[in-house]
Amino acid sequence: MHLRGMVSSPETIPSCLLMTSSDPTKEEILARLASLEEEVEQLREENQELREENKQLRQENKRLRAKLRWYEGPHTPPSKDQSEQGE
Repeated sequence: MHLRGMVSSPETIPSCLLMTSSDPTKEEILARLASLEEEVEQLREENQELREENKQLRQENKRLRAKLRWYEGPHTPPSKDQSEQGE
């Protein structure tokens, strides 16, 4: 069986997960776990903030696209077509 790619190299393991000794104490394990739980909570909060920002940007994008369609709509005479003036 091919195990290459299934075993992480030390470079891919986050430093907070690397064991400093062969037999970590219960306290060391609990401290690492607490640290990871804090990091997960921070990442969840950041994820929620980014989702909200993404939603707002999508709404703004939708509004601006509608406004652009109005300016580029069929009611605009060819002499007023802004897209051709830039060329």
